This record gives sequence, structure tokens and C-alpha cells, in this order.
Amino acid sequence: MECSEENCNLKILENDSKCILHSNNKDKSFRKFWIEIRKDLKKNHSICKYSGYFNSNIIYKNVKFPIFEEHREPENKYDLDAVNNFYFGNKDETHEEQPYLDSIINECNIKFENCDFWEEVHFKNYHFSKNLSFINCTFEKEIFLNNNINASIEFINCTFYEKTELTKTIFNKNLTFNNCILKKELSLENTIFQEKSKVRIQNCKQIANANFRNTTFKDLADFNSSTFKETINFEKTTFEDISVFENVTFKCSVDFKYTTFKELAQFNNSIFYEDFNLENAIIKNEINFLKVKNGKNEDLKAKNIANRETARIIKHSFEKLNNIIEANKYYALEMKKREEELSCSCSADEIIFFLHKITSNHSQSWLLALIWIVIFSIFGTGNNLADSISKLYYCVEPFDLIAKSFYSIFKFNSENITLYKLIIKLFMGYLIYQFIISIRQNTRRK
Repeated sequence: MECSEENCNLKILENDSKCILHSNNKDKSFRKFWIEIRKDLKKNHSICKYSGYFNSNIIYKNVKFPIFEEHREPENKYDLDAVNNFYFGNKDETHEEQPYLDSIINECNIKFENCDFWEEVHFKNYHFSKNLSFINCTFEKEIFLNNNINASIEFINCTFYEKTELTKTIFNKNLTFNNCILKKELSLENTIFQEKSKVRIQNCKQIANANFRNTTFKDLADFNSSTFKETINFEKTTFEDISVFENVTFKCSVDFKYTTFKELAQFNNSIFYEDFNLENAIIKNEINFLKVKNGKNEDLKAKNIANRETARIIKHSFEKLNNIIEANKYYALEMKKREEELSCSCSADEIIFFLHKITSNHSQSWLLALIWIVIFSIFGTGNNLADSISKLYYCVEPFDLIAKSFYSIFKFNSENITLYKLIIKLFMGYLIYQFIISIRQNTRRK
């Protein structure tokens, strides 16, 4: 009987409704499996010696791939058992078979659709020169590629259960991960993406761990709408072209340590659950952080900023865009990080920062400054604190008394001046300044 899979005329396996290629039986013979793969390649994709026709499109649909055979060199050219995986032999100029040379698969556009790979996937022996696509595929073990890739590679709606390691590789064409789930790790460490080699890691809702250490992106690097869950490493990464982190969710701390951004970097609408660090990043162009949020969908807090330099870089990016409203938010965060640096030092700078915080929240709250103005107006109703409270308590019209006190604070009469009154006047002048700055913080800070 023929296989129940559509458009497949291979015979079914014993006690199965499908053939050796499509069977879900993990105990099926991998030797017979690869023999059928090679038969198909030889029948449908090798060059016809009469017409010269060559079918350059290979599609594997719903195929269940068992273990890839271990590559071994043949003892002689007639040792056909040494031909493994997709290798079946090329043709020389006389169209005679030359076993054990590079397979014709290197010259084809290859698509794996709805395929399952149960064991490690070894493509190290194939250099690929066309397009390699994996659509709705599942990888239960690791995948290994050649260190010099000449094909565009795309993974769409794929699930990776183990580490996906494409390290120490040179990509000459595009690499795409779209809407994939990577449950262990994606590693592109020490990899170079040449010019016209775009990297798109988009809409991946789960990347458990990611490693881009010492990776060079010479063209577009686009991580739009992906989620990095546990760890991410951008140490010594180089972005020579535009880098896109729009709508990216970082559920882990992220440190762009010694990372170089040579062109525009976009972090718009990104979400940072933990802290992120730009202190040691090298930024040679603009970097945008419009509408970034924390894990609670709020504006970033001090705990989301690793240090004062990171806050300063973000503030500066908004100032370059003349977005003073957003720049002021990060000015306040910069001041908070500075306050943390000064904590427990008992220095004059710490005292100033403390006063700046409690009187106006670093020039961000006009209401707080106004409350302090009212309080010091009350303090100024008498000749000392106790006298001021007593007058306010027994006064019939307390609001009038406070208003008169506020007015009198700005009158300088040397005959009635006391040390207490002088201190009140000095603090009131400081508070009025903070009030004005806070009122204007939505238009300009200085």
C-alpha cells in the first residue's frame, strides 16, 4: 500500500499508515530513510544527461528526520555505503557518476515544511549557495551549519528545544528567525554578518538565552517584537548599520558592554523588566528610546537604569531630538542615580541632593515645591517656630495671616531682621526657584 501522505507514492512501513519518510515511528531505520532521500535527489534533482534539465527546488514536507549519519570517507569509489545523508554523487563532464563529491543539494533552493528533526541536525558538510528555509519545523536537538554560509537562511514558526549555535560563522546572505520559540539558547558568538547580510530576529516570543558576544553586524540587525527571557549577552558586539530593538521585551538584565553602535539604534516601545546598562557602550550616532516602559507598563524607574551614565545617555538622546518633556524624566533619574552614588557619604553634595529631592523631586513636582512654600510661610508668621504655630492656632483668619507672612518674607527691614527670619527668607528664595523650574519643566529645564 502507498503512504497516506498527500502526493507520496512510497510504500508504507509494517504496522503503519505512512512511509519511511513520513512515519512518526522513532525506531524506523535511519539507513533506509537516507537511502530514500538520496533516491529522490537522484531521480528528481540531478542533471539529465540528455536535456540538461535541473530541478533546483527541493521541498521536504511533513518529513520526520531521524539521526543524521556520521560522515566517513569511502575506502574506494565503489563504496556506496559511505555516501551519507543528502550526498549521492555529482556528475562529471561525461555525465558519469562521481560518488562522494559535494551533493547537488548545495545548488538547490531547499525548503523544509512541517518537518520534525528528532536528533542533531548536521549541515556542516554543505556550503549551500541558494536559499534554505525551515517553516513550522521542530528541532528536538541542536543544529549545526557550515562556518561559511552563502545561502539566505530563514526559520519561520519553528521551535527549538535545545541550543541553537551558529558561532564562528561568516554569513554572506540573510539570516531570519521569525515567530520562533527558542527554549534553550540562541548563540551567534564570534559570528560575522557581511554587507548585504541582514539579520532579522523578529516576533520571537521566547528566546530563553541569547549570546551575541563579539558578533559583527555589517548590515541591518532587526530584533523587532522579540522577547529575551533569561539572559542576553551583547559584550563587544558591533552594529555597523541600523539596529532595531523596537517593541522588544527584555525580561532579563541587559548590558551593552563595549558594544559599538555606528548608526541609528532604535529602542522605541521596548520593555525592560530588569535594569539595562549603556555605561560602556560606544554610541557614534543617534539612539532613540521613545515610549520605553518597564514590566508594569510604567515609565522607567531608577531600578531599571543600571547607573547614572545610562540615564544621561538616554536624556541626551531626547535633548538631541528637542523632546524636553522626556529628557526631563531622565534628568530626574540621573539625579536619583547620582544620589545613590553619594549615599552615606555625609558630604555637602549629598545634603544638596537630599534637599533637591524632598523640595521638588529634582525639579519635577511643582506641587511639592508649593506645599513647602506654604509650610515656610506658616513658619514665618512669628519670631520663632513656637510663636508661629501659636499665632496660626489662635488666629481668626489663618489664610490672611499666611498670605501676609509670605509677603513679609520678601521685605527686607534691617531693624526687624533676626537670624530665624533670615533663615526663613533664604529657604523661601530657594523654594520659589524650585517652584519656577518645576512649573517650566514641561517646556525647558534650564
